[in-house]
Amino acid sequence: MKFIEQNLREFVKGKEHLYRRLSVRECARIQTFPDNFSFEYVSVVAGYKMIGNAVPVRMGKILAQKIYADLENLKVANRLSSKTIHNEYNGNIVIEKLNEIVNRVTA
Repeated sequence: MKFIEQNLREFVKGKEHLYRRLSVRECARIQTFPDNFSFEYVSVVAGYKMIGNAVPVRMGKILAQKIYADLENLKVANRLSSKTIHNEYNGNIVIEKLNEIVNRVTA
């Protein structure tokens, strides 16, 4: 699609038959939203923007499960090493764990 202005693009003149824009629902499927998920928006542009800014559902679920498991393992390890409660939820440890996850996902 050719850029016309902010939030406005059009197919190249004379070649419109070669292309079809994905619908908002098709974009939502690519982002792994279930078909029964309801999106509330006023304009189609707002619908595309909403889906485009979303985190894919399955990726978010997997990431949340991994973070939860790592935090649970961290709590157990900290209890076993008899660290204080202050160190049990040390922000630096959480940040290190999140960085490890991001590195594994992007590798």
